[in-house]
Amino acid sequence: METFEVFIPAEVEREVVEEGTRLGHPDALVVAENLDQGKLQVLGATTETVPIGFSDGDRALARHALSGGYAAVVTDDAWLLERLKAHRVSVTVPAAILLAIGRKQKLPAPEVLKLLESLRPYVSPEEFVTFRLIVEGKYPRK
Repeated sequence: METFEVFIPAEVEREVVEEGTRLGHPDALVVAENLDQGKLQVLGATTETVPIGFSDGDRALARHALSGGYAAVVTDDAWLLERLKAHRVSVTVPAAILLAIGRKQKLPAPEVLKLLESLRPYVSPEEFVTFRLIVEGKYPRK
């Protein structure tokens, strides 16, 4: 399967792994495991200016995105998606990455659905259902 270089700011690591583990969020363990296995790389600080209203992790993410050099920010946080789009940052959702990999690798729909199902606990219900319908060929096209 094709891989992507995935980076997270140190502030996001702290929010997701440390605070998430303390609060019992299941994605905290997945992110920690991916960091341990070298699948995620932690970024240092940047000096890019970011508007007020972002959490520490979101502000760090926006700073890195605005500094350039990244194809897109991937998140299913609707609030963050809208704020980043407003600042002309390329964004996408996790299920779209799976769909792109599936299409590029010419994976059969059942295999893509299995991958999508593994993502289900970590994405919004709307994202999951929308992409399931796309994979099944049931999403209306314009």
